[in-house]
Amino acid sequence: MFPFLDIQFKCKRTHVVQSSSNTNHWEDLLLLYDSNTFATTTMISYGTFFLSYGALYIPSFGIMKAYATVDPTLKELQNAIGFFLIAWAIFSFFMLLCTMKSVISLFVLFVFIFFTFFLQGIGFLLEHHGLIKAGNVFGILVTAAGLFNAWAGVATSTNSYFVIPITWLSRHHGK
Repeated sequence: MFPFLDIQFKCKRTHVVQSSSNTNHWEDLLLLYDSNTFATTTMISYGTFFLSYGALYIPSFGIMKAYATVDPTLKELQNAIGFFLIAWAIFSFFMLLCTMKSVISLFVLFVFIFFTFFLQGIGFLLEHHGLIKAGNVFGILVTAAGLFNAWAGVATSTNSYFVIPITWLSRHHGK
């Protein structure tokens, strides 16, 4: 029905980007109670991103149908999605700046998240399939980096024989 958007949707289904952020917002509120505002902000924000992005593809919401009645070529919808993804790239860049004093693996994760949104947003605006696919490759890298960060955060010397050494980006991480 929408061939250009179908490529994007098929690519989105092949990787999980950060589906763990959609699991349970109660856990996010517990993070806020624990004074971890960065984790709370990112988890709730990216969780709501996936809810809103998924709403585009739910027929009962009628978003695609509304755009199709105005513009059968769906150029306006592609531009809207492009601007939407660019806005999330800007948000991701600000979150990236907040990881400058953190561990390298978290910084790399947010670099990948930024490039995922940026390349896909530009790809939608320019109707360039190569940029969208490049953004999807970065999305797969987000998954790998997210799993690495999860393992590094959970596996300690008390519960695992395989502990990942954590390297801080800043020499003054405790100050």
